[in-house]
Amino acid sequence: MVLCLLKLTFCKSIGDVFEKEALDEAIESTSAENPIQQHLSKRYEEASQGIRNKCYSGSLEETAEALGVLNLPGVRLVRVEGELYQKLLKNETIVERKSGSNESASKASRESSSAKRSSESIDMCEEEYAYTYILAHANGQLAYQVDTVVCQGEYCQSPYLNYVVGDFGDCVLKEQTMVVYIINAYGSFVPQTIKIGCACECMAYA
Repeated sequence: MVLCLLKLTFCKSIGDVFEKEALDEAIESTSAENPIQQHLSKRYEEASQGIRNKCYSGSLEETAEALGVLNLPGVRLVRVEGELYQKLLKNETIVERKSGSNESASKASRESSSAKRSSESIDMCEEEYAYTYILAHANGQLAYQVDTVVCQGEYCQSPYLNYVVGDFGDCVLKEQTMVVYIINAYGSFVPQTIKIGCACECMAYA
């Protein structure tokens, strides 16, 4: 006779959302070599892990939204897979360029950050739209996808100045900090500070 007792603590609140109990009794059988027993045990473990991952994933989204993370401009919680997922497992945070209008990216970024530019800044650097991905829950394959910009070139570009003096400045990516919340390797819900590219500026040589 096979006895299966499943005991899982589901998500209840932010404070205890990541607490779960181990099962009190494993599947029992009169024979450890019983193939039916082994099959049931494997299916049980797969089902248990699936339930735990769904609990974590749902809690992460609800908690991130409650804390206002998903209300930040350009921030989304997405499911990742394939090559992107493998990259995140190795690096946890990566930047991926995306297709789109480079001119629009530059214009939008310049307009949003024009007030922050210093008097030394010369607007001669092209920007490109990109996504910053931050691994939020490895087992649940969840990541934050944040809109960002990257510099297209290393040096400032101006037909006149390049002709007269050659290279006259470097393109520098201006960044802003942002706090998101992730589930770490120990199953704990923790804050993580990240940097997001917001503008690409030309800094002239002294």
